[in-house]
Amino acid sequence: MMSKHLSPAQAAEYLGTSPRTIRELIQAGRLPAIDISTIPGRHRFRVAADDLARFAAVKFAPAESPRRRRPRRLPPVKKYV
Repeated sequence: MMSKHLSPAQAAEYLGTSPRTIRELIQAGRLPAIDISTIPGRHRFRVAADDLARFAAVKFAPAESPRRRRPRRLPPVKKYV
């Protein structure tokens, strides 16, 4: 990554998602960003490259495989003769 702060479009390109998804993550508080807009109500976000790399490492980390449980033993079968 070349610059210290990225626009949502650049961040989306890095993560392989859409800019809308990046904006939704920012507004939900899951991805830290700064708002550089001077107009109230009109947001212009910038995401720090370090924060984006940290987010990508957590979000795209390989999932742990679930532990396999031992099958339950069935009760013994009574044979009637």
